[in-house]
This record gives sequence, C-alpha cells and structure tokens, in this order.
Amino acid sequence: LGYVNSYSHGSIAAGSWWLPSLGELLFISANKHRINKALALITGANLLPDSAHWSSTELSATSAWSLNFGSGLVNGLNKTTLSLIVRPVAEWPY
Repeated sequence: LGYVNSYSHGSIAAGSWWLPSLGELLFISANKHRINKALALITGANLLPDSAHWSSTELSATSAWSLNFGSGLVNGLNKTTLSLIVRPVAEWPY
C-alpha cells in the first residue's frame, strides 16, 4: 500500500491514487479491452496484462482478494508471501 500512496504520474499527485477494491477490479477486467484500446494511444502507458492483480479487499490480516484478468479467477491469497501486480487507479482530474 505504501507504493500506491506514494505513486504519482503526470498531473495526478501522490495521495490521489488508490488500490482498487475487488469490485473495482471486476469492473476494470470487464472493460479491459476498451481500457487497453485507450491505453494503447498513450505513449509509455502499460496495457492491462492477463495476470493476477491485488485488490484492496482483505480476507484477513494476512490475506487479500486477487483477480486474474486473463482467466477471471478470484482468489484469496497470502499478501505477505506472494507478489502480484498492483495497479493504482485515480479519478481523472476534471
């Protein structure tokens, strides 16, 4: 979570980003094709991979939910021993 709190990019400052909840990840995954199409137009942007992503939704003190963007599989995994993708999100500044 420290990574997400300190992350900044472009005009979106540190502290404006958050780790998406499982529900938000499910929405992102459902719209992955559209999101990747938009990201492909941005120089240097990373497309959403077909890999497991951490959510901010915890199962316990040591476990959190993850979502695999390729298979759609939702898993409760040990967040202290596993390394998965963290994809910070932010509201677009208007």
